[in-house]
This record gives sequence, structure tokens and C-alpha cells, in this order.
Amino acid sequence: DRRVMQLVRNELYQMALRIGAVESAMAHHANDVTALKQTIELIGKSLGFDSAFALGAISLSTEPPELVDPSAKREALVDEVLTRAQAGGTVALVAEPGSGKTQLLVLASRRAGRHSYWLNIPRDATEAQACILLDTLVRLAGEQPHNLPFRESCNAAAEQFRGTLVVIDDLPRVMPGGPLATRIITLSVCLKNVGAYLLMSSY
Repeated sequence: DRRVMQLVRNELYQMALRIGAVESAMAHHANDVTALKQTIELIGKSLGFDSAFALGAISLSTEPPELVDPSAKREALVDEVLTRAQAGGTVALVAEPGSGKTQLLVLASRRAGRHSYWLNIPRDATEAQACILLDTLVRLAGEQPHNLPFRESCNAAAEQFRGTLVVIDDLPRVMPGGPLATRIITLSVCLKNVGAYLLMSSY
């Protein structure tokens, strides 16, 4: 039928116009996203990040995970972690994902009997995102403005950290000399000076 064919052609034509409009809008938004990423990269570099970080949502999670039920007490390991923390102030657990690091940190935190500050870093977080989360944790602890350098933030929060336990779970791989490594060292020294422990896990 000639009329049916004409209707089909009209629908295809209209569809082609709509697709063209969508493609044009997507290209425009892609340019906007590229410009935004470049701006974020410049901001990151001005804050001491050597590489651009991914544009993505990250949220601060400070609630300790629950123990699995049933859970092994792992008393010897917990004792060793706390003994090392008492001696050096900082303990880092490095092992493959799923090996029980987080559960060991929960057990050690409960056994320590100290007020704790807990930071859960998403497994897929970049080094720059981990820096942002760590900065936020320290600023919240000390109730400070966001524009303080990290060292000053640690010093300002020192009294709030006194005698506590700070746990950072699932740190991404730390590059020696990088911004995250520098922050960890700065925080570790600050905590040791006020009798606090720093427990970390990485993979």
C-alpha cells in the first residue's frame, strides 16, 4: 500500500531528525564534560595531586563494618596488631581482597577499647579520591574550614584524636612520595604525638 509506505518513510524521517538532535546534544555535553574534567584536573594539581582524577561520585563512609556471624575471634592476630600499634603507633595490613583484613580491623578496634574514627574507602577509589576522603575525615574531626593544608588540619584536630584509634580500610595502592603517602605519614606522626593509633588495610 502506497499510503502505508509513505507513513513509514515519514516516521523514519522524523526518527532520523530526533536521532540527529540527540547526537548533537550528546556532542555538546561531551564538550562540557571534557572542559569540566580539565578544570578539575587543574584544581587537583593546585592541591598537590600530580595526576588527573576520575570524575565520579565518592561518598564519605565512617561507620565500622559489622562482624560476620559467626566470626573467628583471631585473638593471637588481634593481640599482635595492638601490640605493634602500641609500639609504633601505626599498623598496615596488606593482603588480597577477601582475606579478612576488614574483619581483623573490626576485632582490633573493639578490643582496643578506644574511641575510634573509621574511614571506609571504596574499593575502586583512585589515589586522588582517597586523598579527598582522608582530608574530609580529618577536617570533620577537627571541625575546620575546608581550605586548610592537610598538615595544618591534622594539627588542628590533634586534641580530638588524642588517645583514639583511627582506622582506614581499603586504601588504594600508595605510591611512595605521592600525595596519599605524604598524607598518611603526616597523619601517622600527628596521631603518635597524641597517643593515638593508626590502623590501615590495603591490597
